[in-house]
Amino acid sequence: MNKPRIALFVANHTRDLPGIVLTAWELCRRGATCYLIPYREGRNEVWALAPDFVLLPVMRPFQARQTRQFVDAGIQFGLLDTEGVVWSSLEEYKQTLWSDRGLTSKANCICFWGPKVADHTVNDRVFTQEQAYVTGCPRFDYYAEPLASVYRKPTNGSNGAKRKSVLINTNFTTANLEGVPYPTVIDNYVATYGFAREEVLRWYNNELEAIDSMSALANQLAADFPDIDVILRPHPEERVDTYREKLREPNIHLSNSRYVAPWILAASAIIQRSCTTAIEASLAGLPAFSPQWIPAPNFYPVPESVSVPCENYEQLKGSLEAVLCGEFRLPRPVKANVDSIVGEWFGRIDGLAHRRVAEAILSSLSSSTVPDKHKCKRFLYRLPAKGSMLKSKSGDLFRYFLSLPAKWSFRQWRAIHNTEMDEFFNETEIRNLLSAVGDVQGFTNVDIARANDCGEYISSSFRGRAIVMNSTQPDSN
Repeated sequence: MNKPRIALFVANHTRDLPGIVLTAWELCRRGATCYLIPYREGRNEVWALAPDFVLLPVMRPFQARQTRQFVDAGIQFGLLDTEGVVWSSLEEYKQTLWSDRGLTSKANCICFWGPKVADHTVNDRVFTQEQAYVTGCPRFDYYAEPLASVYRKPTNGSNGAKRKSVLINTNFTTANLEGVPYPTVIDNYVATYGFAREEVLRWYNNELEAIDSMSALANQLAADFPDIDVILRPHPEERVDTYREKLREPNIHLSNSRYVAPWILAASAIIQRSCTTAIEASLAGLPAFSPQWIPAPNFYPVPESVSVPCENYEQLKGSLEAVLCGEFRLPRPVKANVDSIVGEWFGRIDGLAHRRVAEAILSSLSSSTVPDKHKCKRFLYRLPAKGSMLKSKSGDLFRYFLSLPAKWSFRQWRAIHNTEMDEFFNETEIRNLLSAVGDVQGFTNVDIARANDCGEYISSSFRGRAIVMNSTQPDSN
């Protein structure tokens, strides 16, 4: 395979883009062309690109149908899971995977965060030993030097001195998912993953209470510590306005924008319930506190075990006072958990996970499997890969045979393209990130462009949101 074409889905722009960009740069350095595609809006964009390989962010049941089409069209695939460890048990994690083991066997590579999940799923014959690569997760590469300096920037007060902050992270996406009404969220959990409706409703009610309690906690901390900033950061997929009306103190800052690493690296301490950011705080050398009086919709043992449990507000306040004056010491059992859990669940935090993911992809690629562009074009128009088209919708047939754009609207008599970039997923954001990374790590230059502008789509009428990356100094070594 002379120049492999690799498509990398970006599941969440604020959370996943920095790590995916690192992975894409490494792939480009090794001679590949990379396409960064927003997952939620651009899943069908893969057909217009017809790449050699797609890196999936999930293996959920809803993704199985399209992945079968990938196999049919000669597109190879692998997995870098976006939610590698935040589960109540490994059995719950397996429940979220699609059930088609035959389809799973077609995956080139499964990139695990750490050996714990890899060993369990391989021993349980979910994946094979040949598929399993313990790579770590590239988004955590920014907690190791020299990459940590990309985001370790002080927050300065009006007097020019560094102003301290406490970061409160929330993770309440069942009751507070942006853009999706909660009945739909509940129905999806039940229909897609098989969870009992009563259990999901319990999560929902717990989250409603937790949203109020976390907001009250932010108000109380801000009032008791007026000389620090209290940052309340909802999960990137949460609705921010839900919190806005509940917060009242002037030193509270509400935002879920940008990657979480800068917020963590600038903070003195983290407060959360069963959230991956507890482990990220540990990676950054910060204490994570878990307010036990606030309900956790699901109890996730990994993040809770590396957090300092606080039974009431006074205990939390006292711990924060110790942190802010430099007298806090992490309890010995929690420190022991951090030392053991990071290695088991997260692997090596050495800033090189992006290289290991790139190596897993390239070493597992088969040069004998080539994408069938004819099938890809049919799938782009929602047509069967072969055989009769009689059961297809007439509009799709007309678009295909008349070479109209796949999203042509006969009612409006024009193409309905979604090509707008958001404030994080765009060429400027990626260039700035790579420039900052290059300053500390000496990266070679990379050409960054929109696929719309450089003829990458197999259908000349297609307009999408993919960003293309190519190294100007490829090094196959």
